Amino acid sequence: MLQELIPFIDRHPILSVTWVTLLIGVILTFIKNYFSKVKEIIPTEAILMMNKQQALVVDIRAKEEYKKSHIIGSINVEKNNFKNNKLYELEKHKARPIIIVCAHGVSSLTFAKQLYKMDFQKIYSLKEGISGWNKANLPLAKGKSK
Repeated sequence: MLQELIPFIDRHPILSVTWVTLLIGVILTFIKNYFSKVKEIIPTEAILMMNKQQALVVDIRAKEEYKKSHIIGSINVEKNNFKNNKLYELEKHKARPIIIVCAHGVSSLTFAKQLYKMDFQKIYSLKEGISGWNKANLPLAKGKSK
């Protein structure tokens, strides 16, 4: 097999470089997530934390999206409030576990990492965000935010 590898690389350099680049990217992503201080949790883990540890769910989507549907008991703190340092709502909950939620789980991970840097210790990101919550057929509330 190794004898066939060198001629393959010689005949297909672009494919080989692409494959090696992707492999390195996957390995680096795995390592970065493994050592991350923010853990991604699935909806069932979030429910357990909400029920047993009084975790606070913070929805960082726009207020209009939040009003359409949100996790019951969650509060809405838009991403731009973080940029403007308007996180006084969260300061009083620093000791509680905080679960950050966005639409698809991408923005929440970034936001959670920023909160961790601000000395919030028990920070989690909901994997796949509200869309993952919907996929799991879990209930959502509609209407005004808290």
